[in-house]
Amino acid sequence: MTELRLDTRIADAVSIVRSGVTGLRTGTAAAIGWLLLLAVVGAALTTVGDPAKSVLIYFVVWMASTALPGVLLWRVLARPTTLVQEIGFGSVLGIALLLLAWLPATLVHQPSLMWLWPAGLLVAFAAVPSLRRHWWPRRAPGQHAPGRWHAAMMVISGVAFLRLYAALQLLQLPPKPTSDIFQDVWYELSLTQALRRSVAIDDPSAAGVPLHYHWFSNAHVAATQQLSGLPVPEVVLHLWLVAMLLTLLFAVAAAAERILQGAGGDEIPPVRWWGGPLAALLVGALPAALFLGGPRLPAIDNGFVLSSTSGILALVVVLAFVGPVLDILHGLSGWGTWVLLLPLLALSAGTKPSLLPVVACGGLLVLIAQWVRTHKFPKVPAVLTLLPLLVIPVAAIAVIGSTGGSRLQLFQTLALDPAYTQATGVSVDLPGRGGWLAPGLAGGSGHVWAVSIGLFSLFVLTELPRLIGLLSPFSASLRRDPGTWWCTGVVGSGFSGLWVLAHPGYSQHYFWRIVIPLGIVLSVTMIVRLLPEPPRRALPAVVVVSFAGIATTLAFAVAEGVSLGTETVQHASYAVAGRIFPYAVAFVIITATILILRLLSARRGWTPLPAVALVACFVFAAGAGTAAFDVTRSLANARADHQLLSTESSRYVSGDEQWAALWLNEHSGANDVVATNVFCVRTQYRVGCRHVAFWVSALTGRQLFIGSWAYTEKNLTAYGNGGSVPYQRLPSPWPDRVALSLEAVRSPSPATMTVLQRRGVRWIFADRRATAVSPRLGEFATLSYSNADVMIYQLESRKGKQ
Repeated sequence: MTELRLDTRIADAVSIVRSGVTGLRTGTAAAIGWLLLLAVVGAALTTVGDPAKSVLIYFVVWMASTALPGVLLWRVLARPTTLVQEIGFGSVLGIALLLLAWLPATLVHQPSLMWLWPAGLLVAFAAVPSLRRHWWPRRAPGQHAPGRWHAAMMVISGVAFLRLYAALQLLQLPPKPTSDIFQDVWYELSLTQALRRSVAIDDPSAAGVPLHYHWFSNAHVAATQQLSGLPVPEVVLHLWLVAMLLTLLFAVAAAAERILQGAGGDEIPPVRWWGGPLAALLVGALPAALFLGGPRLPAIDNGFVLSSTSGILALVVVLAFVGPVLDILHGLSGWGTWVLLLPLLALSAGTKPSLLPVVACGGLLVLIAQWVRTHKFPKVPAVLTLLPLLVIPVAAIAVIGSTGGSRLQLFQTLALDPAYTQATGVSVDLPGRGGWLAPGLAGGSGHVWAVSIGLFSLFVLTELPRLIGLLSPFSASLRRDPGTWWCTGVVGSGFSGLWVLAHPGYSQHYFWRIVIPLGIVLSVTMIVRLLPEPPRRALPAVVVVSFAGIATTLAFAVAEGVSLGTETVQHASYAVAGRIFPYAVAFVIITATILILRLLSARRGWTPLPAVALVACFVFAAGAGTAAFDVTRSLANARADHQLLSTESSRYVSGDEQWAALWLNEHSGANDVVATNVFCVRTQYRVGCRHVAFWVSALTGRQLFIGSWAYTEKNLTAYGNGGSVPYQRLPSPWPDRVALSLEAVRSPSPATMTVLQRRGVRWIFADRRATAVSPRLGEFATLSYSNADVMIYQLESRKGKQ
């Protein structure tokens, strides 16, 4: 017996050593591969205006300040798990922790103090023996990611970056001869500029007006920018987006892996290592949405919206909840797991107003399901439901904003499609108007209701790859897992929010957008968990149905005049019946394919798959096929020669305007206040224009006395009170400031200048494209800069910057 025990111990030790050696070899090869991928990414970024040195500095800063601290703390607090989950979930934790370091450093106006956080953490993990082991934790044989996983993720990351790269070629860094950057991107840049100066910031467009907005993503951008010392536009427009894309892909893979581990938290079998990479492929590289025929529905994407840093951050935060929440629901949690929830909840509070409600709904669905099944009140799901609900009123004090004018209203999202406006005659310029039903539906004719039902069906069918996972609880084997119910509750509530709420800017879309990656993860893991053991027994059925999906997409692409590198032909009709027809054909194809597979399975002994898994494979293959066309088209468009933007475009900002704003950024004090005559897009001032010219505060980096006010809380609230004017065209909530600013530029006087000085204004940014600039302005202020479009005046001499 003694010899037997000794032999067993020796065998175990040999197994551990072999596993460690294999893991070391795989890890070394993977590290080299990832470094090569990052080198290629860096080289590509140099072609869109980012110097190689800047790219290197930023990614070193990201790793040192965000990724590494988050991974190390995740290892300490979470149960032993895989490198995939540690990187995927830990990187999101690192974002929350860096914000905690940014807060005191910004309060004392010493951003370099942020380095104390990662430096102190690394010293602690090097000096304390109990922490030192987390640098290279021992892993069970099943906890090592195989080399195939790394190879697959590298390819997927490369394709995902290609999609982003095509967009970055159009999102050029200022200054350029002309700029066509979207207004929301300028707004994000202005928020980041403000958060470099202070924590309790004013609205960048209205001095002295506290900002109530979800700005945590902008604060993280500001933190990494200050630590790297790189230009703010470069970080906001390019580098942060690339880092967040990689974070998203790892978070998707981590969430998929954790769900596949199931209620026991066991290591997923090596034969199913591909579940995470498949989910990452369908989220970031080939975003799966079922577009058949045309014209396509508007405003459908994968959630990674370049003009919304908060929306991008929300994607990874939702995914990061999967780790601790599923451990808690599965009874695998310790005190550290509950501790991990706290920074994620805090991060959610200032990321998106839609985030905490959907997380709470996930817990609520688990509570209901377990209560019905056991007839006992489940305490743990109740706590998971209550915690995010308790955070909401606290967050509402300062960081939940942009909700003015929002209301409960069913199906307002339908108004985004031209077919709805053609049927109802309702303008899309006044979202949120009316009662509990979208305008046009209440009292609408049978034709209106038929069009509306058809459009809603189109939305569901198009989003089917992200929604089909909601059927997971209908599987007897899957509904026993409380994690299935939680993910279903989060995704289902996000999609519901899209249809029951109305916002002046149609921002109810973010309820759905922030859960799209989790929806894909839920759908992919549903398929993987329904596969037989071993999965290759189902390979023939999966190949056949996937081929049918790709062939269907290809057939409709050819029929619609789509070819690689070209745009879709223009459609003359938005008739709903014609747009639903391709989906009816697809239904016939998938039904016939499933019936044929059933016959073949019976004859050849193939393992039959549930119909829902076959349908999911079909829609994923069809959606990925469409996405492949889109990626090719985007790259072709990015390579094409682009004409200079017309001065009549609402996005036009001249090169001289950009240069002038950047000059003011360099030559003014950080806390200086600027008055301007720029409020409109197009730039020429006129009453009733669209007040979304945020580029002045974005490029100057300075607080405006009054700038474009469309996104201010007062303006959105005024829109919610009723009226027939779109919120972007409402008159200013501060008409006296607008009058003073215009008077200072067009007809200056000593009295006007005195009032501006008393109210803290130090500079006047006078744009000739906005209004006439009085030649007398130089009598009351010092001309400090001038070009063809802009004249910048200083109201009083200053010895230096503040």
